[in-house]
Amino acid sequence: MLLAVLGPALIGAGAALAGVTLGAVLEPLKLRFAHRARVQQERLSQCARLIEAATDVNALWNHLRTVPASVWDAKLPPLELQRATLNKAERLLAMYGPDELASAARAVAAADYERRLQFRQTTHDDSLALELATTMADAIDAFVDVAQKCTR
Repeated sequence: MLLAVLGPALIGAGAALAGVTLGAVLEPLKLRFAHRARVQQERLSQCARLIEAATDVNALWNHLRTVPASVWDAKLPPLELQRATLNKAERLLAMYGPDELASAARAVAAADYERRLQFRQTTHDDSLALELATTMADAIDAFVDVAQKCTR
């Protein structure tokens, strides 16, 4: 009689203890997977932001080569805004890693920096500007390849 009364209570208590123990074991795993998913999503977002900004910056630099110097002041604010977005995304990718992705982002930012230095010079060499445009486009393409590999 005592067993008939205590049996279900013991089984219920054992099941509750097993459920709590299982939950305590699985909760850190769930948190780890959620954290990895958030980092992966942030990395993907920053990659997209960098690619978009770098492509816009390269196009704006190419456009500035073709317009007279008198209109440069009107064209520079959008360029500087896109450069700031590019640099922010590059720094965030350096923080989120991996190193291969961060170094590819740094290469894109360095190519932009070289274009900026060349633009600031008083004499504009069209062959150098074309070479730098190609270098930046190649850096963007290399970044896209690395980003596709690192964000899968």
